[in-house]
Amino acid sequence: LEGQVIIRSDSLIEVGAEAQLKDVLLVAPYIIIRKGFRGSVQLVASRQISIGDNCRFDYPSSAVLLQRELAGQGEIKVGKNCLFSGTILSLPREDDTGKTRVSLDAGTEVEGVVYVSGYLSLAHSVKGIVLTDYFVYQTPSTIYENYLVNASIDRKALSGFFAVSPFFSLGSVRKLVQWVD
Repeated sequence: LEGQVIIRSDSLIEVGAEAQLKDVLLVAPYIIIRKGFRGSVQLVASRQISIGDNCRFDYPSSAVLLQRELAGQGEIKVGKNCLFSGTILSLPREDDTGKTRVSLDAGTEVEGVVYVSGYLSLAHSVKGIVLTDYFVYQTPSTIYENYLVNASIDRKALSGFFAVSPFFSLGSVRKLVQWVD
């Protein structure tokens, strides 16, 4: 599937490695992307986004968690050795005292913006901007809050051509994200 396609489910969307998606919007409470997927998609979930190992998300992809229910902690999990070029955004309900959780496993690199209203576990690198309430580092025996281990964040490595969502309103300059036919 390519361009201006919206796939919506009231329960689950599961995408296999063999799927060929370009500029497709997926909307569901739960979204699962299987190991080895490659494409350009916008993922919007209300409960959980799970991305397998060795995936590649081409610009302008996004993984957005907009939690709508108070049932448990919302979560975005990105597996090992993935490349994500775009925006990862995680927000709880306004009236929820809990926070969302985002985990970026070892070898995963994000080129873009990571915004987490909650807990971010970062095990590799972000070339761009990170905004989070808490960094979390977990070992088999304990959890450390506001620790980064074997991780890097390099704001200056983000391309000058990278355009962010108007959600961030980083100024009055508007940039073209992508031409749509």
